[in-house]
This record gives sequence, C-alpha cells and structure tokens, in this order.
Amino acid sequence: MTIQLFSQLCEHIVTEASSAMTLLGAHPGASVIIKALHKQDNDGLSHNQDFEGIRKISWSDLKNRFPKGWVLVTGPNGSGAIQARHSHYTALASTGGEPVSFGDAKGGNVLDFLQGQLGGKWEKYSYWIGTENKYAMNKRADRKQSAPKQQVMDQETLMNKFRPLWAKSMTAAIADGKGMAAVMLKNDAFEKVEKKLKQLQYLQRGLDELEAGNKEPPDWIKGAINSAILMSAAYYYPEETGEITRSRYGGASYSSERPEGAQKLLQDLSNGDTSKLGTVLGFFKRSLISG
Repeated sequence: MTIQLFSQLCEHIVTEASSAMTLLGAHPGASVIIKALHKQDNDGLSHNQDFEGIRKISWSDLKNRFPKGWVLVTGPNGSGAIQARHSHYTALASTGGEPVSFGDAKGGNVLDFLQGQLGGKWEKYSYWIGTENKYAMNKRADRKQSAPKQQVMDQETLMNKFRPLWAKSMTAAIADGKGMAAVMLKNDAFEKVEKKLKQLQYLQRGLDELEAGNKEPPDWIKGAINSAILMSAAYYYPEETGEITRSRYGGASYSSERPEGAQKLLQDLSNGDTSKLGTVLGFFKRSLISG
C-alpha cells in the first residue's frame, strides 16, 4: 500500500507542473495564480493549455474565443490571469500572497485592476493568450467519472506521511555532499567547495525543518520530486516523455515535452513496481545534491 500512496503523492506534485507554470516560472505570484486557476471546479485551467506570447491584449479577440479564452500576465511586482467567457472578464492577481479577484465586462477596467495590483508601467508587462483546451477539459472530466471510487489523500497529508523518507534521503544527500566537498577541497577547487557548502547548508536547514515537525516540507522538496519523476520517465519512456526543459526564469521548475511518460511511470508505481521506485528515489537524491 505504501508504494501506491507514494505514487499518489507524486501524481499530486507532477500535475502541479503545468504548461502555464512552466511559462511563468519563478515570477512573483506565478505559482499562487496558476494553482488557483487549476483548482477551479468547472472552469479550471487545463494543465496542458497552449499559450502564445502577444504584445498587447486584443479584447475583441479574447472574448470571441470559444468556449473561453485565457490571458496570463506578468507585471513588475507579480503575476495575473484573465478568463474571458460570455463577454465577461474575470481576473486574478498576486504578488506572492493570496490571489485577489476582480470581474467586469470592460477590458479597460480589468487592466486598471491588474496595474493597481501588479504596479509599474505597461512597458514592463508581458502577456500570453490561449483558447480553452476543450479536449483536455473533456478528457479530465471523463477520467474523473470513470475513475474507481477510492480514498484519496490530499498532498499535505501524503507529504507528511512520507516525512521520514524525505529525511532519510536528505541525510544521505548531505553525506554524499560532504564527500564531494572533501574531494573538491583536496583538489584545490575552492569555488566549487564554496558552492557545495552553500548547498549543504540549504539541505541541512530543510532537514532541520522536517525534524522540527513543520506542517509542510519546503517547496523545493516538491520540485526535487517533480524532477525525479520526469527524469525517471525519460529513462524508462523516452519517446513518451520527450525533451525535459527547465524554467526560463532560472528556477528549479522542470517540465516534459509530453505527459504520457510520467503518466506511465506513475501507473507503474501504482502497480507496485519497486525497481522504478528505486530509480525515482535515486534521481530525487541526485536532485537534492545538485540543487
């Protein structure tokens, strides 16, 4: 049962790494906005939604997109999103805290709201537009209806359940990191030693947080798990995974070209494939060491 629960946890984390999340990367407020959009019950944003960059918003174009249109926005102080449906616009904005919402039938009022929340001049804003991926929404609904009834734990519960596993992996990563630092020092690679020591301090703080019983492990542990799943998927299912890319904002957020590889790997874990679990944990530890 433990490996099935671990698979369920990994699925929670991997589905957070959507196309929109990859696009906005580590921009302030981005993760808050994208997660809020994905969690909407009926009008939620698809995880594989396609977007294209635009210089400015054409409100006539946006409102005529069927069944609805999306715009992602980044401003100087945060991130935002606009959903257009039935000639009405709903916007969200965040600078890192809880998202603030606004609704109006006039695009100009929506822009005023976003600028009021995200600050700065319009020349500093970036926009991406997309038409609702109806196929993905239908597929998600079908999957939800056809899925067998089972008790599903939320991500926080699962993260806490596997807290000893994270602590064990981090302890091993710290030990390996110390060994690497010793070799670097012996070879007079002082700059590399300095970088490795900073990484070890980062890991030690995270381990201390886990052992102190903090409610939820740091976000970078989730990032390491997501990376481990995608790297393992690329190892076992290279054609179904495709290229793995890192956030263009330089964060630790990774995404794959195609989702089928990760889906197959998660199904293997659910079926009790312990060899693939070992691979995932190996990539997880490597991700912790490399940072």
